[in-house]
Amino acid sequence: MRKTLFALLSILVVVSMLLAACKSEEKPTQTPPPTEAPPATEAPPPTEAPPPTEAPPPTEPPDTGPPDLTGETITIYHFGDLSGPYAAITAPLIHGAEDDLFPVRHARRMYEAAGEPKELWVIQGFGHGNPAEAFSAEYRARVVDFFDRAFTVEQ
Repeated sequence: MRKTLFALLSILVVVSMLLAACKSEEKPTQTPPPTEAPPATEAPPPTEAPPPTEAPPPTEPPDTGPPDLTGETITIYHFGDLSGPYAAITAPLIHGAEDDLFPVRHARRMYEAAGEPKELWVIQGFGHGNPAEAFSAEYRARVVDFFDRAFTVEQ
């Protein structure tokens, strides 16, 4: 019984020492005295809006026609769903038969979904790249011919 009593007293002493060491000291907090509100100031006088100005009359650019793009490189990009609201935006589909990034079946599916007018040119022996550089004469002839057909207005 003596050993048990000694053990219990030892535990009680250790626990009370730990609680005393961990106890935080409560410091009385002092509240600062209330401050007085600043004196009221007068509101600034109202400002007046500037007088309205008149817009200049609209000017129309002179009708000079389309710019001369002879010798210029025209690159056409179209991203999106060719069967949706952009189906009316047409461009010739040009694809290399040896393209290792996108199979030819992708170009064929886009062609099938595209609105009229449409054209698919699969270049045999050509991979993924810029056909305008590799086949400049044929590229130019095909693209110009396509747009001539696509945007000709019959009267």
